[in-house]
Amino acid sequence: MIFKPTASGFMQKMRILAKSALIVLAVVFITHAILIGVMKKGLDKKLDELKANHEPLTFTELAPKPVSEDQNGALLYLDAYAVCFAAYRPPSEPLSLGELLGETSHPYAKPEIVEAHAREILAKCDTAITYVKEAQKRPQCVFPVDWDKGIEAELPHIHKLRRMSEILAVKAVIDAKDNKLDKTIEDVILGIRISDSVSSEPTLISLFCRQSCIRKTLTGLRIVLEEHHLSADQARSIYDELAKVDLQPQYKLAMQGERIIGSDIFGKMRANGDIPFWVLDHAEVIPGRTKAEMNMLEKGLAGMTSYLWLPMSYADQRIYNDQMDKQISMISLSYRDRVNQKPAHEPKLISTSNIIMSGISRTTLVRDKTLADIGLAQATIAAMAYRDRFGSYPASMKDLKSRLGWKIPDDPFSGKPFIYRQKKSGFVIYSIGANLKDDGGKPQPPGKRSDSGNYDIAWKCKM
Repeated sequence: MIFKPTASGFMQKMRILAKSALIVLAVVFITHAILIGVMKKGLDKKLDELKANHEPLTFTELAPKPVSEDQNGALLYLDAYAVCFAAYRPPSEPLSLGELLGETSHPYAKPEIVEAHAREILAKCDTAITYVKEAQKRPQCVFPVDWDKGIEAELPHIHKLRRMSEILAVKAVIDAKDNKLDKTIEDVILGIRISDSVSSEPTLISLFCRQSCIRKTLTGLRIVLEEHHLSADQARSIYDELAKVDLQPQYKLAMQGERIIGSDIFGKMRANGDIPFWVLDHAEVIPGRTKAEMNMLEKGLAGMTSYLWLPMSYADQRIYNDQMDKQISMISLSYRDRVNQKPAHEPKLISTSNIIMSGISRTTLVRDKTLADIGLAQATIAAMAYRDRFGSYPASMKDLKSRLGWKIPDDPFSGKPFIYRQKKSGFVIYSIGANLKDDGGKPQPPGKRSDSGNYDIAWKCKM
């Protein structure tokens, strides 16, 4: 006899399965809700700790305060850029000022063509230079930025300042070629002071802009010093200007700002229901499809995934803040100290934290490369002042410091004095650079952007 299940028996089994599924879903939902509460409570506790320690959590607390137009140099810098921008050829022009500074390399760019191109641009920039000088006479510099927008705040002045620094660096080189060394000194000092214009801004991009302006200016100075000798007075004026540069206060400010930006990213992602996708409206939720193009089913799946991700998002933000605490506590450490530190056991970063923190990992390296260039510039011009005073270049760094009496910083990558070697004509002074090894003063090839490789940061004088 063959047993055949009845329809009522089948329906009874289906009802049992449905009840079991509902029970499982209820348990999952309750567990998930508890997880959301626990993780959010952990984040709130962390934020309360930050408030108790007087750590700023909004840009209202941190951003520079507006200043009146007649006191604000920023507006004149923007006027200067407008003139500089008009001086450039159309974007199709294959050459750039970077060729003259050795920052880029064009296969068809002959030196005489590059120089002629630079002179053509500079001839149109006299008014811009006048604006820069006037800007630096004003007591404050605050660019018009809506900091309340957080991650969406626009900073269009950043690339403008870099461009003006590049123009001043090129002008320093051209003025030296024309034997106008007093003009060269003026160009270099203007370039160094431009970097101060963003020193009150609480973002890493502003800090990187400041360092870029300094290094572009010093690239022009390095090219000049290879072929031209400064008098003791000329050297001293640049030395004193460089001695005023202090990057460290802005590091803490920038890291505090990055914490605020990171928190803003987390908040906006949760508000937009895009938690798993990390790039808000531009995220490809379905391969080849953006959020705006999804149908109702796809949006429902995305929303469900976002809800399931919510506990991880709160945990992620708490871990992010813990890591930012650590980063801020270590801003005084040198790159070599951080590289040589024993790796500590740390919680693994989750998705969004990992993306945000990736931009912070290079800050110490970039800072120390900038400090190395500043110190090398001071050491090089000090050696020239030494020759102007004593008739020959110093025999060693110790000789330079003791007889001239100028304070020369140590190499940030070694913690020791820069390496100095006399040549048959001139000398070379160098830092061991990011690989923390002495490569004999071998400079990094023009246009090479990677920090890897067996290169030093070298300054040379050929005369």
